[in-house]
Formats: sequence, structure tokens, C-alpha cells
Amino acid sequence: MVVEIDGRLGHVGWANQQRDGRRDREAAADGRLTVRVFWPDLVPPCALAGEVGTILRTRGWTGWPQRCGPGCGLREGLVPLSGA
Repeated sequence: MVVEIDGRLGHVGWANQQRDGRRDREAAADGRLTVRVFWPDLVPPCALAGEVGTILRTRGWTGWPQRCGPGCGLREGLVPLSGA
């Protein structure tokens, strides 16, 4: 799995969008899933970690995301994705 944090830098214009599309297709041809996230998705980061863990588990990972500390927002078990 490839997790890409997208932002404005490097993504403005048609040529840059085409480059991203080619990179995603190349990754898919190699069996990798590209998951795009955006800067607001990183706050709080623990929620995103839970979502990534859920995606990885649907692809065969048998582990679990680990809580980063006592105040961690990561819930126990799988994290349901919006619309899932």
C-alpha cells in the first residue's frame, strides 16, 4: 500500500495531475493500492492510523494499529471508514 499525503505543492496543473495518475497506475500494476490523504486528515493522526490499519487488514494484514500513548485517539479494534 502507498499512502500519499496530497497538498497543493506539486499538484497544480494538468501535467502534475497526469504524473500522479501514472504513478498510481504503475503502483496498481505492481499490486499496490494508493491511498491519498490530505493535511487535515493528519489531525488527529491516530484516526488516520486506524483507517490505514483497517485498509491493511482488508488486504490480509493480521496485525493491529498500536496506540501511541495514554491520550491516543485510536480506538480498539477496527476503525470503520466513512461510508463503509
